Amino acid sequence: MIKIGKSILAYGIIVMCLILLASSCSKKKGAGTIYDIMPGKWQLTKFGSDDNLNGRIDHYEMHAVAKGSLYEMEYSGDGTGKQTNSNNGVKLMELQFRWEFVAHDSLKISYAANDTIIYNVQTSTAGSLGLTTTSKIENSNKVGIEYLFFSKQ
Repeated sequence: MIKIGKSILAYGIIVMCLILLASSCSKKKGAGTIYDIMPGKWQLTKFGSDDNLNGRIDHYEMHAVAKGSLYEMEYSGDGTGKQTNSNNGVKLMELQFRWEFVAHDSLKISYAANDTIIYNVQTSTAGSLGLTTTSKIENSNKVGIEYLFFSKQ
């Protein structure tokens, strides 16, 4: 009787270990990480700049993209991409770039024309992306914040 009890206990422990192992190997459900959601086409829907230089984007500093204007960023899974701007269906420009995350919340865009911009990821979901960067204010020594809000297409 004692041997049967130890065998049942041993089998019980083995079954529990297998269940735990199987559940830890199951695929993750949900939106995933920023690395998973980034590839695809993103359309700029709102933008803003810290016009009063108070260190944040106030609600009245945010603006919707003008009707007929289109600003898209397309990120490929291989680290390449293109930026397309058009107005009323007329393509104004298309710029090729390389992209990578230099940290979990820092997106580096390197354009073929040797311009590089580092964006801080403020928000990221499967359908929305908020990026900020800093820029020097013309004719001053001050630096302002720019905010770009994209929706996935």
